[in-house]
Amino acid sequence: MMKPILSAMALAAVAACTAPNPAATTTSHTSTPPTHLQQQWKLIQFQTFQPKELTQSILDLRQLPRAYATVGCNGMNFQAATNAPNLWQVQGVAMTRMHCPDVAKLEMAFAKQIQAATHYRLENNRLILQDDKGSTMVFEATN
Repeated sequence: MMKPILSAMALAAVAACTAPNPAATTTSHTSTPPTHLQQQWKLIQFQTFQPKELTQSILDLRQLPRAYATVGCNGMNFQAATNAPNLWQVQGVAMTRMHCPDVAKLEMAFAKQIQAATHYRLENNRLILQDDKGSTMVFEATN
């Protein structure tokens, strides 16, 4: 009686070890990020800010879907989803919190707008992020 029970337990253990892991075999619903976006971008036009105020504003998409941005003081990390052509979505924003009064207004506007953007387009080596209201952020490739 003991041998059949041990045999059944051994068989169950082997089956458990060789069964596929459901989490490892599920297919992802995120697509490969477009390579033309995977570079570093410099903000050149945004709201009423002057070009000299934007000189240190960078959007780094080289490791999409992970993204990084700064306007010269705090850093912002987030996930940028581009799952469908020309669609843009930002999630999981984390930002450092240093006090930088000289760029605080730009920093807050940048953080708000990068999350509000819903579409992107590329024109003449420029990345344009746009929200549903038509507000844009214009970036130029740094390479």
